[in-house]
Amino acid sequence: SSGINAEWPLRPGKCDLLKIENDQQRANLTGMRVEHEATLSKLREAENNKLEEMIESFKDEKKKLIAQHAAKFAKSDIGRLRAKIDTLEMQLAHYTDVARSVPDLEAKLKAMRVKESNLADEVVRLGKELDYVSTDD
Repeated sequence: SSGINAEWPLRPGKCDLLKIENDQQRANLTGMRVEHEATLSKLREAENNKLEEMIESFKDEKKKLIAQHAAKFAKSDIGRLRAKIDTLEMQLAHYTDVARSVPDLEAKLKAMRVKESNLADEVVRLGKELDYVSTDD
């Protein structure tokens, strides 16, 4: 027991050194923890910024897709309208030709009615002549 007591005077100095070393390590660890938390915070902020950029990029992409779809729809709509316009132009040309021929057709109709009337008059005259000839007999 006297050997252990003889070492005690050295122990407090060694304990002080261990305590100082422990405090330094604790301070180092605290510094590292603060640094680590700051790094984590920066990484989270960078990740959030990246996510926001991606969201904006997706929104822009969505707008582009909607615009492309609208453009395709408009092009097909234009195609349908052009086809309708072409059909109407053909109909208009046809009816314009028909309208141009109306005066000729009216003139022909009038001439045919006059011819019909003349033939009818001729038939009546011939009928009377036949009756006259047959009564003379």
